[in-house]
Amino acid sequence: MKLFAYIFILISFFASGLSQSKIVKKETQTSYILNKDGKLIPDGNVIEKHYNKSGKVVYESNKTFWQEANREVNYIKKYFYTNEVILDSSFVYDGDKLLLKVEHNNDSTGLEIGAVEILPSGKKSFNAKYHYNEKRQKVKEQLFSSDGILFTLKEYFYDSNGKLSEERGYDRGTPKYRFLFRYDKKGFLIEKKHFDGNNKLVKLMKYKNDKYGLPLECKETSFTGKEKSVKIIKYSYEYY
Repeated sequence: MKLFAYIFILISFFASGLSQSKIVKKETQTSYILNKDGKLIPDGNVIEKHYNKSGKVVYESNKTFWQEANREVNYIKKYFYTNEVILDSSFVYDGDKLLLKVEHNNDSTGLEIGAVEILPSGKKSFNAKYHYNEKRQKVKEQLFSSDGILFTLKEYFYDSNGKLSEERGYDRGTPKYRFLFRYDKKGFLIEKKHFDGNNKLVKLMKYKNDKYGLPLECKETSFTGKEKSVKIIKYSYEYY
C-alpha cells in the first residue's frame, strides 16, 4: 500500500501557467552527476512529458533506479481529459504492467476536488481530497487509506503575488518535508529548498530559465550523505 501512495504522491504532475509564444509538445529532463574531474556524466534518470495543445500533460515517463527493488524502473503515467482540459482519469504503469488507475473528481466548474485510486483487481485503494481558498488555489491535499484513515497531508502557502511559496508534507501527523520556493522579479522560479521533517536542509535546487520562464537547467545539491553531492538536470523541449 505504501508503494502505491509513494507513486501517487511523487509522480504527480506540477506545472506553472506561464505565458509563452510557443506551445510545448514534449519536455525531457536528463539528469547528470559531476565526476571528480568536474565533467557531467548521465546518471540514468530521465523524465519525459508530452503535452496536448491546451498545455495539459498526457504522458509522463520517469526512468530511475529504485533502491528498494534494486532495479531500474520506468514509471509511466497516462492522462485522459474531457475537452482536453478537465482531467478525467489517469493510469500508472511499471513498464507495461498496470499498477493502478486514478479516477479524478471535479466540481461543476471543472476544478479537481479529489481522486480515487483503483488497483488492477478493481479494489479501491487511496482516496484523495483537495481543498482550495477563495482564489481557487490549492491549500490542502489529503490522502486517505481505503479504511478512511488519513495517510498523508500536504499544505500549500502562497505569497502576495499568488506564487507558491511553501509546501509542507506530513505522514500520519508526523512532519516529513518542507519546500520553500523563491522567484525572480519576473515571477520565474529560481530556487527550491527541501527540508526534512526535522527542518534540516537536505537539498537545494537552483534554476536557470529561458525568457518565457521554462527551466533550462537545475543545479541540485544534496546534503544527505557524508559529503554533499551535486546533480545537474538539463531540460529540452519540442514545440507544436
